[in-house]
Amino acid sequence: MIYLIGVTNLIIMGILIFNLPYIQDSHKLNAKVFRLLLLDAMLLVLLDLGLRWSTQFSEPTLTHMIRLIYYILIPSYVTLSAYFALTWAHGIETFNQRHLWLLIPLGLNVINILLWSLSSFRFEPSMILNSPYGLFFVFTSFLPLGVTLFRLVWYFRKINLTYAYEIIVFSIPVTTAGILQVIYPDIPLFWNGSMISFVLIYFSLHHNHSMIDTLTQCGNRRKLNLKFQRLINSQSENLLGFILIDCDNFKSINDTHGHLIGDHVLIDVARVLQRSVYSNDEVFRLGGDEFTIILDAKTQLDSSKCVHRIKSNLHYLNSTQKYPFKIELSIGYHTFDSLTLPSLSQCIEVVDKKMYDDKRQKKGLL
Repeated sequence: MIYLIGVTNLIIMGILIFNLPYIQDSHKLNAKVFRLLLLDAMLLVLLDLGLRWSTQFSEPTLTHMIRLIYYILIPSYVTLSAYFALTWAHGIETFNQRHLWLLIPLGLNVINILLWSLSSFRFEPSMILNSPYGLFFVFTSFLPLGVTLFRLVWYFRKINLTYAYEIIVFSIPVTTAGILQVIYPDIPLFWNGSMISFVLIYFSLHHNHSMIDTLTQCGNRRKLNLKFQRLINSQSENLLGFILIDCDNFKSINDTHGHLIGDHVLIDVARVLQRSVYSNDEVFRLGGDEFTIILDAKTQLDSSKCVHRIKSNLHYLNSTQKYPFKIELSIGYHTFDSLTLPSLSQCIEVVDKKMYDDKRQKKGLL
């Protein structure tokens, strides 16, 4: 029965991995980390099955070697889980060198496990808490997860609440199964709990993919509608900054330089916008060369500060002379009271008028 459960888990993990390429265009880093997490879990399940088999047939040398590899890989699974939580919660799309510290506990654990296996002390799971090597293994295994949980709590207000709630939901099955695994060590409950979490993550990635503009990696119109509806339902007392951005002379860029260059311009404009907002703010592509930003504003000045950051980042992009022309943006913005928030179309109408005022002003028509 245990082997059947293990094989079933492996099959499901394999199906998830082979279906991941369909969601690689968006949430790239999340998908890559999730793939590594699945591969690590598959290897651990195989080792777990091999460990049970070798113990059953009294193969001490094989059992010792499998256990050695198993204990080296467990912290990598925990570390990948911690890193996935970080990238998911903060919407991180590219690898940051600041997260390299996560490799330090892994390296220390490898050295610790090798020393433990060479010592005269019994290399057994039941001896973990009775050995300094075992205690250090527990410490290095859960240090990344502990630091990650601390960061998520400490920066909770800066995290997109949707992602925060998703992380909580993802963690419930695997945490519950982990606790039960300690009570019932002979039943592979942990991997069943992990499998439920994996399936939830997989469907969430697919759901997020359906709300992402594949060219610019910004939210699409569908995501904007859902975001706005949540804001209306939340009855938040915060202010709402609404910014509308239009790429000037974009049709001329397409006609003169080709649609491929036009696509690259849209991608770079999207990056400029995403670098100009905080984690609780979101950038959406309305269609064509139009983008909008929804800000979680604290004061009336937050929208204008964001516009200033956009112009500063755009100036830097133009200074690189990546294109044989200058990218210019027309921007309209307004700060609304969330308690008296008009409809989405009315918000767009207000900022659209201000955006065209900005466009006419640059042409000297105002």
